[in-house]
Amino acid sequence: MYLLKSISLFTLLSLLLSACIPSVSYYNWVAPDHDFKKFDNIAVFGLTRDLQDASDFEVAMVGQLRKNSYQSIPGMTIIPPEWMKDLDVKSIRKHLLSKGVDAVISLAIVDVTTRAIFVSGPTYIIPADRSRFGATYISTYKEIYQPDYYTQSSTFIYEAHAYDLTAEDVNNNLIWTYQYKYDAATPGIPQLSPFVRTLMDALQRDRIL
Repeated sequence: MYLLKSISLFTLLSLLLSACIPSVSYYNWVAPDHDFKKFDNIAVFGLTRDLQDASDFEVAMVGQLRKNSYQSIPGMTIIPPEWMKDLDVKSIRKHLLSKGVDAVISLAIVDVTTRAIFVSGPTYIIPADRSRFGATYISTYKEIYQPDYYTQSSTFIYEAHAYDLTAEDVNNNLIWTYQYKYDAATPGIPQLSPFVRTLMDALQRDRIL
């Protein structure tokens, strides 16, 4: 699954949640004034241009949250993508709160680095001929060389955020940031179930949930 930031969705939700996101890579961050309260209903958003990718992440993360006894809902079922162009920031926030959502968890790719890797072509040894000398059979072999080639490997940095929609300061309701680095020869989150378990573990370790 390949998550890319959707400009419209990412921008609107970022404005909605109105948070200043730290710019340091590979870290966990918890708001120093977070009061570690229990949330009643958590909306999960996958910030992606690919609707199937977004849905896959949202459903998997919601499933993980519910396994841990947290009420949650896929963001796409609350705010369908086609609504985004017609809703402003205040309307989105009001709509989420009206559905009983008091927290949001989101995920996006914030950086992708791609590099070329040289791969030496394999060599195969195969039978070439077999001859008989008296009662003895003699086999000969030859080597088959495959050409060398280049392939691409990419490093993805995923960033998850948690927001408290009921915070008194509506312009500063980011309460948690988590970054996850993943190296892959092809784009995609490796094994979605272990990935969402990793996020769940981090949320609980940092006492967000």
